[in-house]
Amino acid sequence: MDIYLTCLQKLAASLTELNEPFLVRRLQTEPWCLGYELSEDKNDSKIKSFRIASPQDVYLNDNNVCAVIFHVLCAPDDRTLSNLYKKFGSNYLSKYVTINSDPIGVTKRTGRADDLQILILERLDILFIDKRRKALPNLNNYNVELIRKTLVVCENTNIRHQMTFKGNIVTLQPSDSSSCVLVHKQDKVTLYLREDEVAIDLMDVAVELSRFALGKNHEFVHTIKDLLSATLRQLEQRGVRIDQLKKNKQQTESKLC
Repeated sequence: MDIYLTCLQKLAASLTELNEPFLVRRLQTEPWCLGYELSEDKNDSKIKSFRIASPQDVYLNDNNVCAVIFHVLCAPDDRTLSNLYKKFGSNYLSKYVTINSDPIGVTKRTGRADDLQILILERLDILFIDKRRKALPNLNNYNVELIRKTLVVCENTNIRHQMTFKGNIVTLQPSDSSSCVLVHKQDKVTLYLREDEVAIDLMDVAVELSRFALGKNHEFVHTIKDLLSATLRQLEQRGVRIDQLKKNKQQTESKLC
């Protein structure tokens, strides 16, 4: 397997030269891509099973939970191979995955939910801009304004997450799913936190905010999470003007009182 993987990496290094029409057709339709299926043993340890398939039958893994649950054949975790597979027909797994999340338990306001609401609205002006203070690609300004004007953060005793992949539906376990969900209903935005989480997962929060404001573009999720977790002092050291952030915080706190 290692020898074959090395051959694929050499092929990927010559990607720009693979343009001859007959060769391209063969690479698009014939089995040559090394892929792996993820599964779990009785000790919950992940096991990889390798096999060769055509590009359209191998997925680029950007949703590990889906890959495990549905035993999807995925490309090796190698950026150069991902580019190679993508050129000849492999698609990102997320293109075929939908997750429906619903808060079906008891909802209540809590102190930590209020604190998160204050934090999000305090930082909202800097979450979706780049270092040049320009809007991030695909930003939905209408949705950002909905967050600004209507956001409420609360906790819920039971958030159900259902994943669909090619018509197959699975209800996710809490350990495999997000600790929160952002719901847009009747021009109001509510972020529900799972009550049993010991600490708020700001990465999950960033994913929900990114999904709502940027669509499926998760390229900036880590940046959004970092902006939420940084202290005002750290932000100021990075050149962020914090006077407006403080003003935003005061306005939100006064509304919650």
